[in-house]
Amino acid sequence: MELLREAASKVSRIAVLTVSQTPAADTQWREIQRAAKALQVTPLRHQIGGPDEIENAFASLIKGHAQGLIVLPHAVTNARRTLIVKLAAEHRLPCT
Repeated sequence: MELLREAASKVSRIAVLTVSQTPAADTQWREIQRAAKALQVTPLRHQIGGPDEIENAFASLIKGHAQGLIVLPHAVTNARRTLIVKLAAEHRLPCT
């Protein structure tokens, strides 16, 4: 979150893309919430169930006025990282 904020200092709404709800993702989400509070940004959690939901997730993130993106590690997001980076670039969302 800090790196994203340094790269794009005016970001105030950061989307967090995660695959389903897992204990690891929940732990990471709590850490993101703490960091967001300290940096005075709003985190927007968006969960997907699988790779077919990535493009719809981006449409939702844009409607929610996301200004940056954090992608939590998961086999699905790792396998589709090229698509995620492409969509982030198309929508001009700085991402980590």
